[in-house]
Amino acid sequence: MKKLTALLLALLTVCSSVIVLASCADGKEPGKGTEPVTRGETQPPEESGSGYDKSDLPDSYDLDGYLFRFMYTEDPLSLNMMFPEESIAEPVNDAMYSRNQSLSEKYNFEIENNNLPVDALKSSIAAQDDLFDVCSVFLTTAVSKMLESYFYDMNDVVNLNLTKNYWDQNFNEQMSIGDALYYVCGDIGVADDDKLMVIMYNREMADDYGIENLYDVAYAGNWTYDLMAKYAKQVASDLNYDNKIDENDVVGFMYASNNLMPPHLAACLTNLCVKDDFDLPMLVDDFEPFIAVCDKISGIFDDTLAFDWLEMGSAQVAGIQSLVNTKHVLFQNMILSQLRRLYRDIEAGFGILPMPKYDDLQDAYSTSIYVFDVLTIPNTNRHLAETGFILEALAAGSEQLTDSYYHKCLESKFVRDEESFDMINMMRSNVTYDLAYYCDFGGLYNAISNSFLKTKNSNEMVSTIASKLTAAEDAVERFISYVDAF
Repeated sequence: MKKLTALLLALLTVCSSVIVLASCADGKEPGKGTEPVTRGETQPPEESGSGYDKSDLPDSYDLDGYLFRFMYTEDPLSLNMMFPEESIAEPVNDAMYSRNQSLSEKYNFEIENNNLPVDALKSSIAAQDDLFDVCSVFLTTAVSKMLESYFYDMNDVVNLNLTKNYWDQNFNEQMSIGDALYYVCGDIGVADDDKLMVIMYNREMADDYGIENLYDVAYAGNWTYDLMAKYAKQVASDLNYDNKIDENDVVGFMYASNNLMPPHLAACLTNLCVKDDFDLPMLVDDFEPFIAVCDKISGIFDDTLAFDWLEMGSAQVAGIQSLVNTKHVLFQNMILSQLRRLYRDIEAGFGILPMPKYDDLQDAYSTSIYVFDVLTIPNTNRHLAETGFILEALAAGSEQLTDSYYHKCLESKFVRDEESFDMINMMRSNVTYDLAYYCDFGGLYNAISNSFLKTKNSNEMVSTIASKLTAAEDAVERFISYVDAF
């Protein structure tokens, strides 16, 4: 990596004027210019017959029985496994199994699947033991351990071609550091798809309250936070008169406090961190758009209409199912895998909407992905050519896996109507990532989230930013110095 020749971080102050800490991803005010979307026009990323890339690997090659050693830690919230042991008549599992069997036979390699805690990776790195070829870890872990030189730059791995569209190019562009990429994701797995943030829409309940068809609103490009707050407020009711909204009431909007800010900032195309001309992170130099977003989304977190479902503790699964079935919750912010894990047994008619826009001038619907697994190559790996070859072959051979997840499972089994599938596709290729979230420079992101959770508005945001700003700037400088030393 080329050395950094200049580092200019804007000096931010909070004195005579309100200095705020985030801007839109494009550096402009939230939302501008939109075109209506017609039913059936939304398309998923290119797949079979529409541009799915072919790998540059030879059609015939003998890896001489190489043992490909994979490590992951099972995630109860996502399908982060990649090497199932057998076919079980389940589309995603069987697509993975078929892909792995076909390619291992074609190129003559074997697979060792290790389901281990992440500490096993840390121990192997510390001891410099060559135990794993590829490790699947949470993105937050990957970014953190990147700074300890745990992983190879994937761009330097022989046989890997990360420009192919079966690797996630949106992720590559936003999450590279100094033009290096220490972690990847794409069609090779579905862990990222499983944690895509969406809005559950209780259609039957909406009909009962005379609410307009929100699919039509979303197709027209007019699904916004103001509109969601309006309808959530319309239905919310404190049935037991205890001056709070919870599972015993009619809930307008339901959310999880452990992922409070990221999906809504992403939905409004707003980051706390951007990258400079060297592809290195820097805090934004204008936080006014961020404060504007906080003001905007505060409407859906009003205590008279919103409920944090984590407050139900161990009863949250049954609680969510009951609220939806009895038409006591209109909207829920959730990850896509809840359709498979929680909603399969729900009888009420529900649908999926995209994350709302800041306003109807915003270009497109956007979303975030809750902390998910990415693939890394540990620095103890002594077989990079074989590892790169197998990873590339698996990714290039995952066309049917993507089809199985989105069409055979999601479209045919997990969602109840064609419109919901369209809504998901509106956001699917427009994910916003923010290094400030994954790195939490100086505790800034966490402090802002806690402040908003406590107040549900932006009144204290300026002072919160001021209290963490110096620490955040220092943390960014340390981050860059670590990266520049690679």
